[in-house]
Amino acid sequence: MSVKPLMTSTSQLAASSRDRLITFDNFLFGTRWKAQLQDFKDRADELVEHFVSFNMPVPPRFDGLSVIELEITMSSTSWSLLRDYLSELDLLEKQDWISFRGNMHLLHDLAMSWSDKVKERIVAGQADAVMLHLSSQLERIKAAATTLKYCHGKDFKDEHWSALLQGKLGLGKEIRLESLTVGHFVAALDKVLEPALLVFVKELQAQAQGEVLVRDALQELSVWSQTAELSLVEYKEQGRKTMLVKDWGRMFLDLGDKQSLLSSLKESQFYRAFESIGASYETKMSNLDFVLHALNTVQRKWVYLEPIFARGGLPNESKRFRGVDEDFREIMCLVEVDQKLFSTAFLEWALWFHASIIRASQVQSG
Repeated sequence: MSVKPLMTSTSQLAASSRDRLITFDNFLFGTRWKAQLQDFKDRADELVEHFVSFNMPVPPRFDGLSVIELEITMSSTSWSLLRDYLSELDLLEKQDWISFRGNMHLLHDLAMSWSDKVKERIVAGQADAVMLHLSSQLERIKAAATTLKYCHGKDFKDEHWSALLQGKLGLGKEIRLESLTVGHFVAALDKVLEPALLVFVKELQAQAQGEVLVRDALQELSVWSQTAELSLVEYKEQGRKTMLVKDWGRMFLDLGDKQSLLSSLKESQFYRAFESIGASYETKMSNLDFVLHALNTVQRKWVYLEPIFARGGLPNESKRFRGVDEDFREIMCLVEVDQKLFSTAFLEWALWFHASIIRASQVQSG
């Protein structure tokens, strides 16, 4: 019986796939090997008995059988360890990435634990091909830990995952975050270990985090644009009620803060993906800034002139003021109904406010 087939099969492990492991396992541990070895041992015992029965001086020695038996025992232990390792790894590989990424250390811990076991066998002189292969795989998993950390993907959107999974790892289009498992990364370990991928995922994470900041800021602008309202106060003069805007300082301060926020976003290298949204807010806030300043000017002039004309002052200008007064009060009635700063109607009053400033100024100057 030759040990060469056994050694050849074991040495091929490094190049074999996971699916071929079952074939090697059955080949090594199957009844064929045990039966053949036992057959040789029975023949050897029979030959020794024949030598003794015929009083032959030197019975034969079959030291090779002991060597083969020792090698099979050692290989059997190695294959058993490899099978146990793959069973533990398989449990991790089946975990979905969303759940696993919060416990990413488990993969590294597995590799560290098994590395200690492999080292013990190697130090004990049992460094066969299986153990060397397993040691190599464990080192690869440990080396991949840094790159996998950046594949966490907490801030990733669909486009980031596509760039990583399909663009870099070469996974099928059907693989998305929802179906992604630890096994997908383990299967693509060769690509995960490429230095270029570590650079890529670092940049991808920085991009995703930067875009989160831009997206959150734009969300803040969105919420503000949907909820910000004018603050009104009732103004009475000779029994006539008119709503006026108050808290101008707060409104101008809020608007200035939001304009500054948008300006800071435009300086971000990740702003380009949101440029159209930002441009829309920039236009709206620019229009709002003009309308608020115009309304503030018209209101101040109206508040100054209205008591004068209400008491009969400046009769020569009363007709012109009456036009300004009617328009202003009509606008403020509409504002009372819809007090939102970004009301479409409110922003469209820019031309009217501009004309009202001119007319009110003419009335005031006489």
